[in-house]
Parts: sequence; C-alpha cells; structure tokens
Amino acid sequence: MKILHCVEFYYPHIGGAEKVVQTYAEYFAKLGHDSWVATSYLPSTNNFEILNGVKIKRFQISGNLVKRIKGNYKEFIEFVFEHKFDIIVSYASQTWHFDLLNQHAINKLPKTKFVHFTCGFSGLVGIRKPVYWSYFRKMPLWLSLYDKIITHSKNYRDYKFAEKYIPEKLYVLPNGVNSEELHVYAKKGIGKAKEILSRNKFDLNMPLIISVGNHVYAKNHKDFIKLAKKHKKWNFILIGRKVSRFSCEKSCVNSAKKMSNLLVLSVERDVLLALISLSRIFVLTSKIEAFPLVILEAIAFGKPYISYDSGAIKDIPGGKVVKNFLELSNTLEKTVQNMDLYNRLSQKAFKAATSKYYWGVILNEYRKLLFQ
Repeated sequence: MKILHCVEFYYPHIGGAEKVVQTYAEYFAKLGHDSWVATSYLPSTNNFEILNGVKIKRFQISGNLVKRIKGNYKEFIEFVFEHKFDIIVSYASQTWHFDLLNQHAINKLPKTKFVHFTCGFSGLVGIRKPVYWSYFRKMPLWLSLYDKIITHSKNYRDYKFAEKYIPEKLYVLPNGVNSEELHVYAKKGIGKAKEILSRNKFDLNMPLIISVGNHVYAKNHKDFIKLAKKHKKWNFILIGRKVSRFSCEKSCVNSAKKMSNLLVLSVERDVLLALISLSRIFVLTSKIEAFPLVILEAIAFGKPYISYDSGAIKDIPGGKVVKNFLELSNTLEKTVQNMDLYNRLSQKAFKAATSKYYWGVILNEYRKLLFQ
C-alpha cells in the first residue's frame, strides 16, 4: 500500500503531532508499505529525504484558509495527484494540507481513501472563535467528504462536534507510548541529567517537579513558575524550546534567574527523559491540548501528573485534573506529602502506559482502521 501522512511539521521539528505522525509513518515503513510524509519545509532540511524508511516531501507552504495559505500550494496538489496514493491521512484541522485537500483533491481521487485526525478544534473556543466562525460552519461538509474521522477522545469538543454530523464515520484512537523504549533513552541521558542537577545545586533527595512544553503562551508556563515561587522547598524544572517569535521563553528564563529552585532548560531527548525519570511529579499548565504525549511519557515512568482540564487529559489514569491555580497548588502539595496517594497514582499511571496506551496495541488498531 502507498500511504501518505500529511502533518504541518515533522522531524527535526519537535512536538506532539510530529512524534505521533513519525511513529505512524515509520510503523508502516517497517511493515513494508510505501510510506510517505508531506510536511512544511524547514531551513535545516531538504525538499526530499528518506528517514527510517519514510519518504519525506517538504513544501514551502504555510498558514490555512483563515490565516491565508502562503507558498506554492499547486506543488502540493500536483504531488498528491501524481503519486496516486492508496490512503491519504491528514493530521489536524486548521492546517494548510487539510484545507488544500478539501478544496482541490478529495473529490477528484475516487480510488484514494481519505482519513482525517481532527486534533482538538482549537478554533472553536477562546479568542480564536470569532476568527474561525466561518471556517467551522464549513467543517461539517468537509468532514463528510472523508472516509473516516479519528479523534483522540470522546470527551473533547472535536468528537462532540463531529458526532452531530458524521457519527457513522467517527472513530476514537488515543495516542500511545512505548515504556521500554523510553527507559532505554533515559539511561543514556542519566549522567548528563544528574550533572545538570548537581551543577545547579539541586538535591536529588528533594522532590523534583517537572513540566515539558515548548515556549508558546498557550502552554501557560507562568502558572508553573508561580508554583515554584510558592513551593520554595521543592525543585522545579521547565523544559521547552522556542518554536516561534511569539514566545514566552525570555520571560521564563528571566524568572528562573531570580529563583534558586527553578531551572528553564532546552535539552536533548535522552536528557529530557532522564530528568522525567528522576522527577517526583509531572505538571502540565497548558490551556490548549488535544492528547499530550508528554503526559503519556511521564506515566511511562510511573510519574503521577497534575494538569488543568484540557483535551483528553481527564481520560488518562494516574493523575489529577484541576480547575484553577489554587487547586493545582493544593493538589501538588497533597500528592507530594501523601505517599499512599502518590503510590496509588504511580501504579495506575504505569499500568495505563503499559496496557491501554501501549503503542503496540494502538498501532495495530490504527492499521485496522486504515485498511478495513
């Protein structure tokens, strides 16, 4: 089978969507399928390359119908028609590839199966809602054109939206994690991780609270910094990268310089995983998520999580979902100090990571969805 996954960004760009699509694409390549990815061009990459058996075609296109699609979009359409894929998967709405497929390809390739991951519909809420109002009026029609629609949870707005219009095409597939693989990576980075903690005079016997997320304002890092200010007896680490000019990185770094119990880092993946393995609790203060891989990676190490109610997070065992900062702070204190509670959450977390959210199980289900 010739399978194309479309995603806005791909490796070496770091993010949840990138990791998920890379896992999917490489899985099908290992099974012997002709596996492709269509994505945005990055300055450090080539227009075409092959990575781990996956053929990656990059286009100098950006935006969406609301922001305006910039670049040579005809090149992408010509690519889709020329290659005659058996299956085309579009990962996430509000993206140039989703909008271009809807406008120019989906009705003109009758032999191709089209599948779409909705990934949250962030434009339905908040300050984006008025801007995306017209866009989402057209969404029911667009979704009806696809053979299958996949969401990550029944408990999020994209599922509830799609259920009104195309329930017969709607499927649920969570993200996944490979605990064994993550532990191998973490062992490689453990030396560097301990060196970082030692250099910054972080006592390994003190509770370490960790959060992971790139420096965009929707990640709400300011609340994680407030936690560190309030709980000065514990150590806090915030790991993320600057991914756009609209970044909170400078503010976060400046805050950390004034606090002895807070580090703001950008580290390689093996060190990141090692730091998670050394932590006590994972905290996520993000206001917009679909199904965050960072929480799955935390529970793969048996680390309980505390998070605001966003996306499908409340589906995930092994943690606590809170409504506001006061509840976040109180729940963190209770979980750190109550070892019975902590151990119960830790056991639930690891069990979920190695069963319900194990990539081996999820990839098999995904293959069935695409091929049936």
